[in-house]
Amino acid sequence: MQSCSSCGELVPIEYVVCVWCGFDLTAEHIRRAGIIIGRNESIQRMKKVVRDPMNASKELALIPDLTGGKLILYMIAFVMTLNMLVVFGKLDGTDFNATDAGLSIALFKNSDPLFISFKFIVGMAFIFVQPIVLYIIFMIFWKFSTKILKIFIKSIGGFADDEKIKCIIGYSMLPVLFGWSLSLFFTLFAGDVNISGNVTYNTISAAVVEVTRTGVGMVGFFFIIIGWLWTVGLMVILMRHSAKLSLVESIIAVGIPTLFMMIVVVFGTSFF
Repeated sequence: MQSCSSCGELVPIEYVVCVWCGFDLTAEHIRRAGIIIGRNESIQRMKKVVRDPMNASKELALIPDLTGGKLILYMIAFVMTLNMLVVFGKLDGTDFNATDAGLSIALFKNSDPLFISFKFIVGMAFIFVQPIVLYIIFMIFWKFSTKILKIFIKSIGGFADDEKIKCIIGYSMLPVLFGWSLSLFFTLFAGDVNISGNVTYNTISAAVVEVTRTGVGMVGFFFIIIGWLWTVGLMVILMRHSAKLSLVESIIAVGIPTLFMMIVVVFGTSFF
């Protein structure tokens, strides 16, 4: 006999679903078998999610993993950081782009001092620190959104545990990574914006919007929206099989909440 990790009742060891509460016991069997999804396997899963999401949903439901989701979220954080640096580089009139702002450091006793620009210092700090900060924020939202979607799924009669939901959310964010990568490419060709007068948060925010939401930058923003919409659809497809929902139930329990989150994130900020 085995004990159900959801309700605690005893069921025969060969059962994959609890007869008392309907909880999926597959994950426990997989843990006993010692099956581990590594980085290479998770990358193959990413390809399958894009090419064949229907069959990928069955695989993720059978053997959920968090490796792929963590990798995707960190890559999103890294690409977003690069995008921020490119945008800041197009804001003329700020200290970030001032040619005389920086530090002079003498590497040797009688050598000429080496000038290190403020832009280089901030850029290096961004590259090494900002992705980690964003990744931590994403991990918190990942855990929070898992709990929220679990409530919606259970309220509509679906079955899914935290690990499966979290796995599907992670892999479903792959199109957002594609959208941000394309946005970075087009942002490189966006025009510069001159900030004159007092440099305040409002003026910088308005300049960021001008760079990212007009001209060539608008094309990049369009791909971000496409990526998010693709993520919403992917979430519905992948969660449908895992949570044992109909298409309509999956749209209600997963698609609509994710779409609402997309609207808040994409249109409520200048960078997301």
